[in-house]
Parts: sequence; C-alpha cells; structure tokens
Amino acid sequence: MKNVGLDKRKLKNVAIDEIDDNYISQIEADIKYFVTAKIININKFSILVISFFKNSNIKYRVFIDKKNKEYISQDYTEDVNKPKWRTAKIENLILKYHYNWWEKCLIIKSSGEKILKYLNKNKNPLLSIDEFQNHILKEKLRIKNQKIIDRIDEQMKMVPKLPKSFSKWINDTVLLSSRYIYYKYKRGNKPMEGYCTHCKQNVLVNKPRHNAKGTCPNCKSKIIFKATGKSKNVSDKGYCTIIQKVKTGLVIRYFSVSKHYSNYKNPELYIGENLRDFYEDNSTKVKEYEYRYFKQTGDLRWCEGILTGFWTCPYNFENIVLYTRNLTKVLQKTRWKYSQIKQFAAYKNKDGFNVYRYIESYKRYPFIEYL
Repeated sequence: MKNVGLDKRKLKNVAIDEIDDNYISQIEADIKYFVTAKIININKFSILVISFFKNSNIKYRVFIDKKNKEYISQDYTEDVNKPKWRTAKIENLILKYHYNWWEKCLIIKSSGEKILKYLNKNKNPLLSIDEFQNHILKEKLRIKNQKIIDRIDEQMKMVPKLPKSFSKWINDTVLLSSRYIYYKYKRGNKPMEGYCTHCKQNVLVNKPRHNAKGTCPNCKSKIIFKATGKSKNVSDKGYCTIIQKVKTGLVIRYFSVSKHYSNYKNPELYIGENLRDFYEDNSTKVKEYEYRYFKQTGDLRWCEGILTGFWTCPYNFENIVLYTRNLTKVLQKTRWKYSQIKQFAAYKNKDGFNVYRYIESYKRYPFIEYL
C-alpha cells in the first residue's frame, strides 16, 4: 500500500508541539519562523515532523517518510482548526520569494540534531530537508515523464549518423568566410610572416592591413588579415541543416556552428545540434523536437516541441546553409523528389535560405518545381 507511513487520518491527530515563549522572545527581527522537529511512528514507519511557528502560532507542519521517499504538509495559515494538506516543498510554502529560505528560520539545537540523524546528514538540518525534498521531486518528475522520454527516445533511434564529410563541409561551406591570415606586424616594406588558417601554412604577405580582405598566396583562399597583437578573441558562427532519410519519412536536422580563434593555429570548431523535424510520408503534420532542458528535471536532452518566449533560443532560420551531397538519394521515392530544393540550394547556399519555409511551400504549392 502506497504512503502507509503518511496516513493522513493518523497524521492529523499528531499533537502540535508546545514551544517555550522564552525562545520566541529571543528571535531576531529578520527571522521569520521558529522551527521544531520530532520523530513519531505511524503504521510502524518512522516519520519526521517539522513544525514552523510564527510568534507562538503554528503555521505549517511537514511530515517526511524517509523509507518511502514521501513528504506532505499541513497548512494552518487560513484556519488553524482546519489545516489544509499541501504537497508543495517547504520553500514554496513559507518563503516564496526568498531563495535560501532556511536562513530565515531558527531551529533549536535538539530539533536540528533529530533532523540530521533521521536523514543521516551532517550539515545544516533545514538545508538537508530542502535537498531531500528536491531529490524526491526530481524522482517523481522522472517517473511521471518516463512515458514521454521513452516515446522521444524511440523517435530518436531512427536518426542516422552524420556523413563522415559533414565537419569538413561545415568548414568549407558554412564557415567559408571564416578564413584568416594572422601576421606579425613589422615596420618597413619587407614582406611579413603570416599564417593561413585554411591551408595551415606559413606564408609571406606584402603590406597587410588589419581586417582588410586579401588572398592567401598559397591556397588562393579569400581571407581577412588579422594582426596577432590586435586579434585575441576572433570567432565566427553559422547555421546549417541536413535532410536525412528515416523509416517514416524525412528528418531535417538544424545545427548552430561556430569557430573560435583564441589559438589561431588550432581553432576550435563547435557543432551543436538544436532541432530535429520529422516529416512523415503519410501525414501532413511535422513532429518537432528541440535539444534543451527537459521540463523541471535538469536533464539536457531531446524534447518534444519548440519553446517560444523571451528566454528561448533565437534561431536563425533565414540564413541556413543546406547540405546537398546526399539529397538526390535521400529524396528519391518521397513526395519531395521533384521539389528542386537541391538546385535551389546550389543558388542560395552562399548566403543561406529558409529551408523550412521552402519545404512547407512545396507541400502547399507543389508546382514550385516548374518555377
């Protein structure tokens, strides 16, 4: 039987602690609650009872069953004779707008010792309760959301590996303009020593100017000159997608990429996948997924839907570079076979385009292939 320790019928009959008025008179102005604790037995289960008093009036009681990993509270703030049962954590009950709620509570030494012994902890007793409740809440959320997680994970199993050439393609196409020659400035007209970040060769350059455009004398790439003494934190970013075949249709994967030149001879390339959209062959609906924190669990993983609002990620959909090397094979035997997106990308990939808008437009206006 669940919650046999936290039997409300028996818990409501547990006597409220009596407190000495001498303790209350010694409470400092910034202390909001006086706290007591005791251990009782309910249905052969050891239950920790924490009481919160304001002045000498009971305001809340929290019952903790460590063995069954449960807690429940009584709220006396509205009617001391008819307390309401609450499932919220202590911090959400007593001090909603104070982050470290335990700093506003005073607990006598003997009660604190009982809490620490019950929870098998050796630090701040009220902080230990907060951690215990947070752990229980996280576990409850995990169980509650397990069906969603399983459904998402099953969907993600369909996603194939990225092509081996994908990283190189990002460097050569998405970050095409991220090519520099770093040079050591010297006075005079003699050629200066430089280093091309694309061909990774030492070169000699004539009269370079910081941030001026130029051409690498070795690989002939279009580059931008960077004086080593003036370029400490150069970085570039871009956005790209790849369309891949899955057993139910297609998946469009969106990436944010960036390259950082804190060490220009060994730049760091970051490739982060943010979105996955599944287009099913026999459906007009799109299943959207975003890589973010999953609900309130703190787990960073794939989640259903794309969040919107002030604190969400601002994706750049207008300047997406599309990976095209696999499109002929991927789009074969799909409704997008004649979409001409590969040809369109060949024309627009230099500046990027909205891949999603193109796909949606073709769904609604398939005659786009004749334009």
